[in-house]
Amino acid sequence: PLATRALPRVLAATPGWAEEDNGLLHVRGVDDGLLYVEDGIPVYDRMDVAFGLPPSLAGAGTVTVTTGHTPAQFGMKSGAVVFVDSPPASRRWVGTAAVGGGSAELASTSTAAGGPLRRGLDMFASSTAERSARFLDPVHPDNLHNVGGVAAGSLRVRATLPRAGQITTVGRLGRSRYDVPHGE
Repeated sequence: PLATRALPRVLAATPGWAEEDNGLLHVRGVDDGLLYVEDGIPVYDRMDVAFGLPPSLAGAGTVTVTTGHTPAQFGMKSGAVVFVDSPPASRRWVGTAAVGGGSAELASTSTAAGGPLRRGLDMFASSTAERSARFLDPVHPDNLHNVGGVAAGSLRVRATLPRAGQITTVGRLGRSRYDVPHGE
């Protein structure tokens, strides 16, 4: 499986969740009722492999899932809210890198790094890219015309205020490019 689908697959394995249609998640009977909140910023777009990229576990420090009584500030999605926060500030620079491959011409890379820029200011960045010859759920047993790939990158800069609180800036770019599977 593609690493960018790791978080949705974990969620789909828990009670009350179901996965279908190339990774679209349903929770508590709600069709696409899932909201991701990345570092405090809600992402109201549809986040499955065909329409967007869910948050990568390479850039996740903590993941918290809330189902049922969704807080009013997230009222546009009624199934669940998934809070994904990047790792907390570190006193030194740390990073990870991973390269993978597998059957169906699967190739993947992911990197993540973060650390202090100066006192009270830290940065965290992550990127991931994948390509596969079995990208979507094939409609034909021969898996014809089913090559695709995704790439995403994110950058978080956080300033801790002297008295209390913080200011966080998050930027995220992603791309999903794939062929549409069909018969001959």
